[in-house]
Amino acid sequence: MKQIILDVLEDSSQGQIDLASEAARETIANSIMAAIKSEGWFLDLGSIDKNRSAEECAEYYVSDKDKERAKWVCKICGKNTFEVDFDYLGSDYNHLSCELEIEMAEDRRKKMKDKQNETK
Repeated sequence: MKQIILDVLEDSSQGQIDLASEAARETIANSIMAAIKSEGWFLDLGSIDKNRSAEECAEYYVSDKDKERAKWVCKICGKNTFEVDFDYLGSDYNHLSCELEIEMAEDRRKKMKDKQNETK
C-alpha cells in the first residue's frame, strides 16, 4: 500500500501543487484513495472509536476472493483450506485428516479406558 501512495505522490509532484492549499490536499487524498481502490483494497475507517487506534477499527480486504479465503480456516490446525479439494474437507472448513485424527485419538482413549475398567 505504501508503494501505491508513493506512486500517487510522485505523479502529483510533476505539477505545481501547493500543499498549503486545502483543495490540493483534498485532491491528493482523493487520488490516493482512488489508487488504493483500483488495486482492490477496501478500507473502512468510518466507525472509529476514539479509544481505539485506526488500525484496530479498520477492515481491509485485498479482494472478494481474499474475503472468502479468510473464512476457509481449519479450526483444528489453523491452516487455510481454501485450495483443498472438497474430497479432503471435513465439516465447517476443517481438514478431513484433522477431524479423523481427533476421532481416532478419542477411539484410542475410549479403548484404553475400557481396558482399564476390565482389569479392575
